[in-house]
Amino acid sequence: MTTEVLWRLVAPGDTTIDGGANIGHMSSILAHRAGLSGRVLAFEPHPQTFERLKRNVQKWTGVAPIELHNLALSGCRGQATLLDVPTHKQNKC
Repeated sequence: MTTEVLWRLVAPGDTTIDGGANIGHMSSILAHRAGLSGRVLAFEPHPQTFERLKRNVQKWTGVAPIELHNLALSGCRGQATLLDVPTHKQNKC
């Protein structure tokens, strides 16, 4: 459903923002819909996730340019600490 909503809200040539881009699923939808005349600003603060995002974006062709930013978005100025929560193992009970 989110994919369809993004597709309907974005028009070719639009500039879009993906705050918390993760590995790029939403960025890819935005880039495909905005097309070559559009633009995507993708923000991902986690260093390892950002590297995966970069690798994914490099594979996409024929889409809007995607400008990558390895930082978080906030309503406040300054710096914050990014907490890295350990991966939870699936409970097999």
